[in-house]
Amino acid sequence: MGSRPGVSKMIFAKIFTKGISLYFLCILPIDTALGSEKIQVENPWVRHAPPNASMHAGYAVLRNNTNQEVNLISVSSPDYKTVEIHRSRIINGLATMAREDQIEIPPRGQIRLKPKGLHFMLMYPHRRINLGNKVRIIVGFSDSTSQQFEADVKNFDESIEVPHHKHH
Repeated sequence: MGSRPGVSKMIFAKIFTKGISLYFLCILPIDTALGSEKIQVENPWVRHAPPNASMHAGYAVLRNNTNQEVNLISVSSPDYKTVEIHRSRIINGLATMAREDQIEIPPRGQIRLKPKGLHFMLMYPHRRINLGNKVRIIVGFSDSTSQQFEADVKNFDESIEVPHHKHH
């Protein structure tokens, strides 16, 4: 009983087509595979302030996992009346703070919102914000996506610019 040449070619064609398909799936840009994780939010936190404070500052790292520039264009929170993007600077020895309408996040890059730099200015809380609470923040981007996350309310150590935490 001999093999039929047409069947061998058909099997080879199927294997080849599946192999090519798998190859292209493996080399697709990561943003296609990640879907909703185009922008990754890392280490979000809000600086603890006295109980009567009308403003708090929020921080995070926003990582762009795409091959396209994306701009942070809005920020809000159900826990505050108003939230804006601000940048602190020292100009001629004077500390200044100004609102930013949008912040560019470069392709495969990140922006770091941190004390004495870019930050979320959370204004007029709807509730008392205590140490250990969580604050919900919603960020919007120029590609029409948005992302919601919770930020822990933490103390801050100026000398090392990271939130306090207890060692276990």
